[in-house]
This record gives sequence, C-alpha cells and structure tokens, in this order.
Amino acid sequence: MKSQKIIFWTIGFLASAVIAVAIGEVVVRQFQLSKTWNAKQEEERHRAIIEKYIPDYEKIGYTFLPNVEFISVREKPYRINSTGFRDSEFKLKKKQRRVAFLGDSVIEGFGVEEEDRAADLAEKQLNESNVNIEFYNFSLGGYSTYDELAVLKTHVLKHQPDYAILQVCFNDLEHNFALSRSKQIHAFQNKEKFSGLKSWLQNRAAFYLFLAEYYNYRKLTNNQANELLDDILNAREELWELTFQLLEEFIQTCRNEEIEPVLMYMPYEVEILIENESSGNYATERFAEFCQKQDVKFIEATAALRQQKNKSTLYFDHCHFSERGNEAVGEVLANFFKKQIGEKD
Repeated sequence: MKSQKIIFWTIGFLASAVIAVAIGEVVVRQFQLSKTWNAKQEEERHRAIIEKYIPDYEKIGYTFLPNVEFISVREKPYRINSTGFRDSEFKLKKKQRRVAFLGDSVIEGFGVEEEDRAADLAEKQLNESNVNIEFYNFSLGGYSTYDELAVLKTHVLKHQPDYAILQVCFNDLEHNFALSRSKQIHAFQNKEKFSGLKSWLQNRAAFYLFLAEYYNYRKLTNNQANELLDDILNAREELWELTFQLLEEFIQTCRNEEIEPVLMYMPYEVEILIENESSGNYATERFAEFCQKQDVKFIEATAALRQQKNKSTLYFDHCHFSERGNEAVGEVLANFFKKQIGEKD
C-alpha cells in the first residue's frame, strides 16, 4: 500500500512538472520572453534573405542586389540603393563633410528601421545642430574586417569621405581567423547537430533558453563571467594579432587617400551587464590601446552603454541594439563629431 502511494505521488509530481514546463514553453513563445529563442526564429528568414538578395555571399566584399526592397527580421523594411547597401543613394560629388561607415549588422541597423539606426540618428542630430555633414553607410551583416577592407577599396574611396569609421565587434576576431583558414570564402554555418540533451534543449526549448538567460543574467550581475564573456577574456593572441594586422591595412589605406580613419568598438550585451568594469571593458581597452599606438581616433561606446539604466533593454538579442541602444550609440557618435568638427573649425 505504501509503495502504491509513492508511485502515485511520483506520477503526480512528474505529471505536474510536465504540465508546468509545457505552460512555461507556451508562455515564453507566445510573449517572446527569450531573446535567444526569438533570434533563432529569425535565422531561417535571414538565411532566405541572404540566398535571395545576396547572390555572391561567398565572396569577400559581397553586397545586396541593387535597388531592391524587402522585409527583414523583426518585420523591418530594407531599401537597398544602387550600390548595394541599405541607405539612400550615394553621390560622388561632395558638397559637405562626408563620413563613411564600414561594419557588420550592428551598424547596418539589423532589426531596426533605417531612421532608427545609430548613424542616422547621429546625422539627424548633427544637422539639426547646424553641423554640415552627411553619413554614408557601407555596412552589411556578416562582414569581417576582410570584407570591410574590400568595400573600402571598391566602393568607399571613390566617394572621397573625410572620415572612414570602422565598426568592430569581438566576433570579428573569430570571423577573420576562420576566413584566413578558408581561402577567404564565406559559407553558411551548418545547422547544429544535436549531440545530447543540452544541445536539443538549446535548439528546441524556448522555456529552457529563458531560464538559461535568467541564470546568466544573475551570474553577470554578481560579477561571474558566463561562457561568452570567458571567450572574450581568453581569446588567443593569434586572433588579436590577425585582426590588428588587418586594421593596420585599413588605417594605411585611408591615410594614403587622405581620409581620417576612426575605429569604433561595439560591445556585446554581456560586456555591458557584467558589474566588473575590468571584465566588461577588456576588449574595448585592447582596441583603444591599439588605436593609441597607431595614433588613430577611437570612439568609446562601451562606457556610455554601461551607464544606461535598464541595460538589458539596449539589445533585442545579445549583440544587436534595440531602438533604445541605437539611440544611446547615436548620441556617442554625435558628440564625437561635434568635438571633432569644433576642433577643426
């Protein structure tokens, strides 16, 4: 009799747990409570966009097909100009100061409206302050430093910008290294193969990802690094050396054309959430030190983002800025150019 009660209560407990997990799964999916899960749902759409609108994706310096329009992730419209970038038309004739942005999906404005991108917000603020300047955005999702160098030489130089801002993220280190080993050919990442329960949960369970995000958030706010931050803090020196070598080529190419090179580092969400400043600023400081040695101006966005309230709302996933995050970065860009132009004038 006693054993029957134990079995009964065990079955009841397991059934309750299954129901609770099922309810949690439905709630997380319905109300989009997991950034990681939401990003995974957009992956297939983004891949379809690449296959349709970037036919030369495997080549270094690829661009969108010219003069197309489509709906991208988060239901945001993309309008591609005749050069193959998400921006208004680029003009060769220059009537005012011109800034060229090169970077990946972060400065391209992945997941936000064109007018809500950091560069567009900064340009608008500067023009409203009677600063005569125009921004051209030559950025595209998936770009490495190899791509940005190719775009600089193929597209940017002929537009004669006064400044060329190269936006970098930590993932450029791994991306550059991978391309250096693959004869500089881009390739789609293969879909993850399920190699265990954890892998299966990461790819199929929104509720699991929601709980994992909460756990990681608690770790970061208690000064404990998570897996991604560990990768940043322990990146191999050969990765840094290769990226610095490519950045040196970018700098020299700009200077040969009398363009002022500028470097801007965009931090991941973990670098903003971690309470320990030395950990959160590690990659930023590495790039800042490099710029100091090269006598290149460096735009510091990490400190401004770390000072924001409700930091988790600055990103809609773990690396791309929300509208609020773009607004904060746009303010940093506007202040940088107000100072630069004020000093020169």
